Amino acid sequence: MGVDPIWGITSNKLSFVNVIKMKVSVIMAIFHMSIGIIMKGTNSIYFGRWLYLITEVIFGLIILLGLFGWMDLLIIAKWFTNVDIDDRNDSNQDNLLNRIYYDTED
Repeated sequence: MGVDPIWGITSNKLSFVNVIKMKVSVIMAIFHMSIGIIMKGTNSIYFGRWLYLITEVIFGLIILLGLFGWMDLLIIAKWFTNVDIDDRNDSNQDNLLNRIYYDTED
């Protein structure tokens, strides 16, 4: 769980541990940047810089979490989704995004 199973059947045999380390480092980086923006927000409130709070902190969090937070959410959702790479059935050609966007009762 938590690794891309397709790497197990490729010719270069990318190490599963490297895949996990890469994903965890992305999640930790987004968390670290979010904490930095929140600290900037607390400084803006303390010093009474309300324009900075709105333009840099609030919009910065919206953009950061809207783009990269979504990516982190998809990484975590992929860790908890079972994928059977040996299933060659054409009716099961859906991916994780299709399962999220098109919630069907199969």
